[in-house]
Amino acid sequence: RALTGKLGTSLNEEELGRLWAALEITDAKRLTQEDPRGLAVWNGTEWPEGRGFSTGQEQRLLLAAGIYRALDPTMHVVLLDEPTANCDAEMKTHFFSALTKSSALRRHTVLVSLHDPLYLHFFDRVLHFEKGRLVQDLQNAAEIEMYRKDIAMTLADDL
Repeated sequence: RALTGKLGTSLNEEELGRLWAALEITDAKRLTQEDPRGLAVWNGTEWPEGRGFSTGQEQRLLLAAGIYRALDPTMHVVLLDEPTANCDAEMKTHFFSALTKSSALRRHTVLVSLHDPLYLHFFDRVLHFEKGRLVQDLQNAAEIEMYRKDIAMTLADDL
């Protein structure tokens, strides 16, 4: 089953709030609102009219499931390993923007591994590792932007 296996049936108010926050962060809220079945559309694996989820919808669903669990009040650290792999640029931009601006995640430490420097500017700290060793600890927007541009230029030269 999609997020909890019991969507829309026995979620308490706090769980429902976490679910809506997770759906918002992952841009899946819109999909549930467009379907007359609402949250029930995520309870299982079928999309309206019997079509299966598209790859993008499945990715949003998986991200929403992870974020829903991360928003549990007993969680304090969230680890996301390439959370937007296989997503388009629009989804990546929405996700990282929403993730870093989410008031629901303010009390969490969120660690995200990325291989794409394009999205580093969404974060307030960037740790650069090579071969398992920390080589840079970027802690302000100017440092992060300079690093991002340097990496982009290096990648462009490799083309």
